[in-house]
Amino acid sequence: MLALPPVTLAIFIITYAVLAGVSPGEPGSEATLRSALGPIIIVNHLALFALLLILLRRHEEKLTDIGWSLKAVESTLLREIAVGLIGALGLYLFKELAVDSVRALAAGNTPTFTSLFRFSLDSFDFGLALAATTMVFVEESIYRGYAIPYLERRWGTLAAIVVTSLAFGLLHWGNGLFAIVNATVYGVLLAGIFVWRRNLVAGTTAHALYNLLVLLT
Repeated sequence: MLALPPVTLAIFIITYAVLAGVSPGEPGSEATLRSALGPIIIVNHLALFALLLILLRRHEEKLTDIGWSLKAVESTLLREIAVGLIGALGLYLFKELAVDSVRALAAGNTPTFTSLFRFSLDSFDFGLALAATTMVFVEESIYRGYAIPYLERRWGTLAAIVVTSLAFGLLHWGNGLFAIVNATVYGVLLAGIFVWRRNLVAGTTAHALYNLLVLLT
């Protein structure tokens, strides 16, 4: 299940490129694919979510068994959303102050933090933003809610976090090696939220808001 998301995403992108007559390297091909990325992500993730539901049903489990319930953790929806909002802010600051700084230094530049909280709608992709903020519930369900407990029972918590985070990083292959490494790091942080909270509300809130903040800067 962890290996499927990047594979199915690649299949959907290639299928769209073939149907649309888009060839790599042609002028405007990258822009064409990017404009369709939002709908492609939505279709891909809904297909994966359907598969997840089938797997859960085969094991006589429900979504509440993988973290979509607060009954077992004695928390409230507002508390978990608040944790998620704080988590999103932490992820965003970590990206701006740490990750982007390393990236700038690696390129021989001096970190400036000029994009910190400087939001703009000029080049905002609403389709991609819709996919990046709504479909995170699928990613959190698969990578955290379903996979972490499954791997914990076999290999322990640390191994579960490492494996799921690496798999989560590979989902972002389309943006290059740095994006894979970057997503792997954030996968560890999101896995930590899940292991701490033992539900998917906080992590999904953090994930969705973080994606929105990144797309706005």
